[in-house]
Amino acid sequence: MPRVCALACIGEARMRLRLEPGRTLPVGIRHAQRLARSVNALCDHYQTVGGEHR
Repeated sequence: MPRVCALACIGEARMRLRLEPGRTLPVGIRHAQRLARSVNALCDHYQTVGGEHR
């Protein structure tokens, strides 16, 4: 099950990377925050499936 969750997280991160960051600073900041949350989630999943610790 952890692998399935990790793969779903990867799909979501890829989708977010394809999105445009926006034209205004607040929209760009929200976009960056979402990307940061995706990175954190990917790191957590990596550790869960047996990756190295940060």
